[in-house]
Amino acid sequence: MAFFNNTPKIGVDSNERLYIEGIKKIHVFDKEGSLIDTIGREGKGPGEFQVIHNFKLRNDKLYVYDANLSRVSIFDTDSFELVHEIDMPVINGLRGLGEFDILNDEYLVVGMPENRRSDGSAITERFMHYFLVDRRGRANESPIQISKITNNFKLTNERGITLPPVPFDRTTLFSLSASGKMYFVWTDKVAIKIFDSVGEFLNGIFHPFQNVAIEKDSEFPGFFRVMDIISDSRRILGDKLPKTHPAISQFFVDDSDLIWISTIVVDLDVYEWWVLDETGELITTFEWTRDEPIEVVKNGKMYTRQTDEETGLQQVVRYRIEWEEL
Repeated sequence: MAFFNNTPKIGVDSNERLYIEGIKKIHVFDKEGSLIDTIGREGKGPGEFQVIHNFKLRNDKLYVYDANLSRVSIFDTDSFELVHEIDMPVINGLRGLGEFDILNDEYLVVGMPENRRSDGSAITERFMHYFLVDRRGRANESPIQISKITNNFKLTNERGITLPPVPFDRTTLFSLSASGKMYFVWTDKVAIKIFDSVGEFLNGIFHPFQNVAIEKDSEFPGFFRVMDIISDSRRILGDKLPKTHPAISQFFVDDSDLIWISTIVVDLDVYEWWVLDETGELITTFEWTRDEPIEVVKNGKMYTRQTDEETGLQQVVRYRIEWEEL
């Protein structure tokens, strides 16, 4: 399919067209991988972008979030023309940085981060406040959900000061189902909370899971190894450095309301993916290499990202999903 040389966000519409994020535009390819259009350009006017921080596809519309402009631009996926723009509000001093999803044609769910740091602490705690925002940019001051996300910490050494995320920290992942339910998963466990479209708790899903112990420095994220800050991180964080990996790396709900979860297992070259139905019943599990991340599941297809080891070029690969009863 389409080839590219960085790691942009990928989306797929109901006609199996592929949308690939650029810095200031969205490239649209047909299902054979041929470029058919480009949406947006650099600027501050209607349909223009400073930086694209996120995008979503729903109900034959493309929603593009430019947090620099505090704006979501909506395009028709038949004509690729701009049809509406929503100015994102600032609520109690909080502003969005790109976290959002489409609840329905009238409302977005927008995440706005908050940082909290106690005097004398090296760690900055971070929280995501989720608000319902309507098509006119109006929102209630009370969030529908406040979730813990990855913390940062202050690291000072001979190179200066950096604020990296706490390695192996837990976070909250968020997904919206096609039926309008909101799913929040805390990555320490396979534990999911489900809310209705106005933020009322519906039910939870839990499966036992044994977190994998962290045993070697080579398991630290690449940034820590490249910058040679593993020992500094251990010194500063002390017992606040997690001793195990999170249970979950990736999580989303597909267009059929199936729940997809990538769990972290002993073999760190792969993820063990779990697929659950909307009640939480386990349908299947399978191992999939980390080098070919699963990006989208839609229209009965699975879309992954493959990287050529020699050139570094990436391509999107489409697989047909078939379910077999054993």
